[in-house]
Amino acid sequence: MVNALNRKFESNSGPLSDSDIEAVFHETQVVREERARLFVDKSREDQQVAAMETPLYQFLGGVMPALMSRDMRDAANTTIIEGAVKIERLPVPKTRHALPFPDELPAKPLRSAWLPRTITALSLIGLFYLANNAIDLDLAPPDLFRGSPFKRTYTGLAAIDEIILILVQCFTPEVAGEDEAQRVQAIYFLPMISSVILIWMVEAHRRGNRQTLIGRILLW
Repeated sequence: MVNALNRKFESNSGPLSDSDIEAVFHETQVVREERARLFVDKSREDQQVAAMETPLYQFLGGVMPALMSRDMRDAANTTIIEGAVKIERLPVPKTRHALPFPDELPAKPLRSAWLPRTITALSLIGLFYLANNAIDLDLAPPDLFRGSPFKRTYTGLAAIDEIILILVQCFTPEVAGEDEAQRVQAIYFLPMISSVILIWMVEAHRRGNRQTLIGRILLW
């Protein structure tokens, strides 16, 4: 309400009218209603998890407490509290931090980025087409490693085991093979992806991406 009043006083040269005061209360109620809905949705989600209403929640209820610390469990419940409305005229102390705070990032995703995204997608498609036609390499994964066949059963599910097998066939020769150049290349690859992970973390902290797929840092 203080923020809405300040904006009205700045836009009006004289005293506020009845319609201005009604607009202030309406804006306040809109913000409160949206925030209350977030609390209600979070409470329902917590109730479903605590009651283990689905087989997935039953599985997570037995696994997650052993994997998550107390701070990690509390952090999931404080996301809404951290996004509370603050008085805009109060000064915010500037402290050094590696990642931006939620209130330092836009509340809504950028909607005018379709042109650069389209150009980037077309460029990547062109590079892929060029590389596919210019480079003639045998990219078939190896069937043997040091004379022994690769393990083919990991989870018992054929579709998942097929994906895991491809990953094992691709990365095992680099990590555990005899070629030192491939091992050095694998070590060099790890710090190269740190910048990408940092970008994902910043985007996940953006308030506009909350409760979306990109907002789940655990995925990355």
